Amino acid sequence: MTNNNLLKSVWGDGVRLEITPRGSLCATGNREAVNRWLPMIRECRDGLIGELLAFSFWWRLYFSGGGKLEVFSPSGHTRTSILRGYPEAVSAEPFRLTHAAQGTFNRGRGGSNTGVAVQHR
Repeated sequence: MTNNNLLKSVWGDGVRLEITPRGSLCATGNREAVNRWLPMIRECRDGLIGELLAFSFWWRLYFSGGGKLEVFSPSGHTRTSILRGYPEAVSAEPFRLTHAAQGTFNRGRGGSNTGVAVQHR
């Protein structure tokens, strides 16, 4: 199983993986599911951290005219895949939404607006 598929399977089982400030992995969620996945998570720790670092639900896109757009994607994306969806963007960086930032986003393409963030097409 690839690290990407492992990550999707772990998430699908209701386990949330996060990188701690010290650089280790923290698994939370249903205790049974966490315990079931923990041996595989430990075995694939470095690869999972790499996947998590390359993957985000929140992206800040930059455009040549100096504009930027903060985008939420419910399915998540890598830098390559988010830029593929916005070919006019010149760069993208992942970020985490803070509680204080909620509700500060612009409308996305097609006028979609979830009330919190822009919906990626």
